[in-house]
Amino acid sequence: MDMSPAYLKERSSIFLQAQIVFDKFHVMLLAGQALDTVRRQLQHDGAALKGSLWSLRGNVWNLSAERQKQRRDLCAQYTKLGRAMTLRETLQAIYASPDQLTAQSQLQWWCGWAVRSRLEPFRTLAKTVRQHWEGILAYFDTGLTSAAIEAVNGIIQLAREWLVGLRILSISGPLPTCALLASNLTFQLSTNSNYPHKTAEKPKIPLQRLL
Repeated sequence: MDMSPAYLKERSSIFLQAQIVFDKFHVMLLAGQALDTVRRQLQHDGAALKGSLWSLRGNVWNLSAERQKQRRDLCAQYTKLGRAMTLRETLQAIYASPDQLTAQSQLQWWCGWAVRSRLEPFRTLAKTVRQHWEGILAYFDTGLTSAAIEAVNGIIQLAREWLVGLRILSISGPLPTCALLASNLTFQLSTNSNYPHKTAEKPKIPLQRLL
């Protein structure tokens, strides 16, 4: 789950025995937001960062060679940006730790570094990590993420988009369409009794809509 107070409240009132595992993708989202805040602050102070947004976001291996070079050059030119980028990428590397004990030691070191970094967004992130310590470390034992539920949510949102404006939405809701999208069903559709039945396949869902 993510670190939303609403989720924590429901867990404490309903799922009393459930172990909390905070999604690593949510932690990395917060790290990305901290980096973006540093970028915006530098740009506000006059740094020539216009047009660099997509070179500084995301993982370096997903960038073109040109954007990778732009990222390296900007991080070398602006030391605060370079420090923020290194903090983000180091936190991501910690998630490759082989076990919880190793991760715990590395996270403790990372939090200390972030606090001393003189970058307020990362100092705030270090505080957040410490406040959610047990749930973050639980990932390294369980390997659990919320990817599956996010995929289901993507199916629901897609179904709602398809059904917007149709009366069926108000009658039965999107659940039947969700079931269709998530299934492997095919249907025999008859267009004319004098012709053979044709097989209609379930529409394919673009992968990016489920991620």
